[in-house]
Amino acid sequence: MFADPQSIKQDGTTAVLFPRTSVGSGIGAFTSPDGQMTGTVRQTTSKARKRGEMRVTARKVSADPLNPAVNVEKSFSAYVVIDTPLVGFTNTEIKAGYQALADWATAQIDRLLNGEY
Repeated sequence: MFADPQSIKQDGTTAVLFPRTSVGSGIGAFTSPDGQMTGTVRQTTSKARKRGEMRVTARKVSADPLNPAVNVEKSFSAYVVIDTPLVGFTNTEIKAGYQALADWATAQIDRLLNGEY
């Protein structure tokens, strides 16, 4: 089980402590002090595979583009899923694959956000 609280860089630079706000079978959630961001961790296992997911969801209220006089809640999520067979790969090999993805995403995030593929 992940430690409580979790330290997450809410604005990308400053670490904020997110206390655990829920726990269930294979899932834990952590929420920012202002309630606008959550972090979730989920673990699932089937007969042949294991899946771990880490997700950050941010919410905010902003004007509706079609009716600027009306404010609506909007959200986005960013997440990583590690899906592996139960046997065949070591944690070191899986972490190397994750690191390759993290490095690639860091270098290319602007292109992704601009709609390139």
